[in-house]
Amino acid sequence: MNAKHIFAAIALTVTAASALAQPPGTAPTRAAADKANMSAGNNYPVIVFQSGTTRAEVTAELQRARERGLVAVGNRYPVLPAVPGSKTRSEVQQDMAPHDDDLYAGA
Repeated sequence: MNAKHIFAAIALTVTAASALAQPPGTAPTRAAADKANMSAGNNYPVIVFQSGTTRAEVTAELQRARERGLVAVGNRYPVLPAVPGSKTRSEVQQDMAPHDDDLYAGA
């Protein structure tokens, strides 16, 4: 490309960007944004998040989880110890026998 094409591309980019820019101080209020959302057919509820936990509490909880080995690092996922069951396999099968018709049995 020659300089004329490069200049034209830059000028077009700047013009398009300035046309799409929102003037400062004209951001819609929360109520205006909610009204626009509803009139556009987006019936998603507007939920304002209010945290009940401080940053220090979250940091302390993360530190406890790291100490217990419950935080995944890369592809190393935490392995939780298996909890031994109190029933034998035959006891579980007897408990489930009345519900055999309720379970999915294939196509």
